[in-house]
Amino acid sequence: MRHVISVLTVVAFAAVSVGRGQAPPMGPPAVRIDQAAGPPGGLVNASFYLVRPADQIGAIAVDVVFQNRFVSFVKAELSGIAEGADAHLTVLPKATGTNKTESTIQLKLSTIEEGGSKQPLPVGGLVRMQFKISDAAKPGTVVDLKVSGTVRKVAAPQTTTNVNGAPGQVIVSEKSIISCFFYMH
Repeated sequence: MRHVISVLTVVAFAAVSVGRGQAPPMGPPAVRIDQAAGPPGGLVNASFYLVRPADQIGAIAVDVVFQNRFVSFVKAELSGIAEGADAHLTVLPKATGTNKTESTIQLKLSTIEEGGSKQPLPVGGLVRMQFKISDAAKPGTVVDLKVSGTVRKVAAPQTTTNVNGAPGQVIVSEKSIISCFFYMH
């Protein structure tokens, strides 16, 4: 009986270990943005992810488009894994044409340097974007963060490819009530 339990334990452990080491599925490059929730007047952080590289990606240029009535962009910064890859981030406001109810920011992320390192961008969270929710926003309001753009390979030829983007959201929540554990018990 002990032998059967030991064998089952080893088989189960091996199955879990094999599943963890798998690379992301290949296919067209894909990116996504998280959901973030906060109260009216609050700051929220939404992360930008490289989900699936089609090849070794060295640069990403994406536009993030959102309704600006209840949300405004504050800043963007590199995550730890992007800094570890020596990535550089440029954030630019972009004209949205005649639609004044939308704002567009362009994120340019790259590890490609002239005559320097050509390390690929890692899969995972690369950029943290911070947004301010308007005081006038009502709980339950949802603002979509639409994403589209291109990626460029590290190796020659450095071809540019369109990237599939999964949108994120900023969700306006109720103001939270913080209580003291020691007072309540």
